[in-house]
Amino acid sequence: MYTAVQTFKLTKPRGGPTAAVIALKNPQIKVHVADLNANRIQKWNSKHLPVYEPGLLDVVRLARDGVSETAERSCDAPNLRHPNLFFTTNVKESVEDADLILMSVNTPTKTSGIGAGSATNLIALEGAMTSVAQWAKPGAIIVEKSTVPCRTAQMLRRIVSCLILVSYIPVLILVHSLTFIVQACRSRSFQTLNFWLRAQQSRIY
Repeated sequence: MYTAVQTFKLTKPRGGPTAAVIALKNPQIKVHVADLNANRIQKWNSKHLPVYEPGLLDVVRLARDGVSETAERSCDAPNLRHPNLFFTTNVKESVEDADLILMSVNTPTKTSGIGAGSATNLIALEGAMTSVAQWAKPGAIIVEKSTVPCRTAQMLRRIVSCLILVSYIPVLILVHSLTFIVQACRSRSFQTLNFWLRAQQSRIY
């Protein structure tokens, strides 16, 4: 199972479009988008999504609602399809069941303290990583997919390494993913494969 941990208390719906396309292209995989913001999850489960991108609503509807035997078929959905995209506020349960966890957490510019106005605020990302690392099952792959400064992967590795020593959490795999996708066109970019993806993987011992 794939889980996209979208945000922890912050406001940008960053992981939903990516998760929707992954679900659409992989109907055999269950994809869960987990967010503590109940209002945003309610919107993802309706026809009024919390973010607009061309074609995104059709992608979400097909993956989230599926196509029944009695539904009117179209050229885009000619066959029976079971729902495999789920939106939930139960972050802990989603992370515990997942084989792959995509962390897409808001990382705004700092407004106070050292680096205010230019440095990145990583508090939400650090908190999300701490929780996810404690909940994830052995061998789970955690993908950090937020917009972050250089050396963030090393910082996250230190967090997980400390948790392994203190709390005896299972061995995990961390992946730092850099995506180059036009804003507001993520769903279309992923579907047409007009994007580049670079990943740096490091095993945590």
